[in-house]
Amino acid sequence: MNLKDYWNPICIAISVGMAAIILALSYPLFLLDSDMPRATTFMACHYAGMALCLILFVSVLLDRRISDATYFFMCLISFEFLSLMLEFLFWHVNTYGHSDLVLSIIYYSEDMMFPIILYVFGNYERCILDLDRNTFSKINLVLVGGLGLQVALLIINLFTNCMFDVSNGAYVYNSMFLIQYIPPLFMALACLYVAYHYATNRRHKFTLMLYILIPIITVIAKLPHYSSSVTYLATLITFIFMYGEIYLDRGIKIVKNEAAMTEQRIAMMISRIEPAFLEESLISIANMEGNPLETKGAIEDFMKYLGENVGTISEKKPISLDQELGHVETYINLEKLRFKEKLNVSFDVRDRNFKIPAMTLQMMVENAIKHGITQRENGGTVTIITRETGDWHIVQVIDDGVGFDPDAPKSGNRSHIGLNSISARLEEMLDGKFEIESTIGVGTTATAYIPKKD
Repeated sequence: MNLKDYWNPICIAISVGMAAIILALSYPLFLLDSDMPRATTFMACHYAGMALCLILFVSVLLDRRISDATYFFMCLISFEFLSLMLEFLFWHVNTYGHSDLVLSIIYYSEDMMFPIILYVFGNYERCILDLDRNTFSKINLVLVGGLGLQVALLIINLFTNCMFDVSNGAYVYNSMFLIQYIPPLFMALACLYVAYHYATNRRHKFTLMLYILIPIITVIAKLPHYSSSVTYLATLITFIFMYGEIYLDRGIKIVKNEAAMTEQRIAMMISRIEPAFLEESLISIANMEGNPLETKGAIEDFMKYLGENVGTISEKKPISLDQELGHVETYINLEKLRFKEKLNVSFDVRDRNFKIPAMTLQMMVENAIKHGITQRENGGTVTIITRETGDWHIVQVIDDGVGFDPDAPKSGNRSHIGLNSISARLEEMLDGKFEIESTIGVGTTATAYIPKKD
């Protein structure tokens, strides 16, 4: 039997159970009056905390993208809910004067709850930090040992009352009271070690360590009159951080996976192109008897264009501006074959000493030609400018084409996708930025800013 196969119905049952408990516990809150103790407001916070646990649990369940880490996170939410419920019941029992037996059950349950939470949290760390079971084996030994020792201590106390006792509704501290905190302390230190030693991401390290440090600090602060209420409410706050961490982490992974898949598709496409075969075929076509010199020149430009782009399309590092300008000149020669006198291109290159992501300038020029100049009946001019300022290398492509409204809703056409790709590649590779200005009927100016390196 695989528990994961039944996870959804189990979680639905847990959600319904949480909701039923919250509704059942809401009854005493409506009976409050001025004679009730001051703890009333505090216990109302526990009630709100249980409601928050239910919301977090259901939102994770509805997401449907459940991983091992989220399994343990949902378990943590469930045990946090039980902890808050026990505190609420403790308040209710004290308020309405129930027996010592009920209070004893609550105290024993509370003393067992924190070690269970630490054990689940340790396994949550293992999943979110991608630790293999061999690396985690010693840590797991401490967690399992601490959990077992806590059970043993509570069983011993059940018969000897060596740590605590419940008498006349009061929790009585006995001589060996502090021993019950030794197992959870070692478990907490083990979880802290995992977070500090294995978390390479600062966000992970901060969030994971915070979850352990808050209970430790509250326990120390409340000794020798410890009350778990503050601890459980404080740890609830860290759940919100952890919840945000899960979805931020998931978003980053989704973006990385999509980028990896795109790179794989590009690599597959490139692998299917055989440059030698293409070159030999085009040379054969160019050398066919009767071909005019213009045709041969066009085929040679096309061969060069294919060779350059196949070599740089998957390039992950920026290339020199001169190399990119060579690609652009080849591309312009081919476009001039189609558009003849409608297309004029001028170069004003005042700065060459920098690198640029491959095909960035080519895409800027392509956008200016296809969506600017050639949309006008009489064509126009594309001007390519590079210059240097105090902090930036600047690349501009200016056209006097039809222009567009920059504030209009963006469509999913190739033009906007290409411009977004330019911006993303500049930012990712060089911490650069990309801006575009346009006026309908006047033209468009696209500008890439590349920061100077010290």
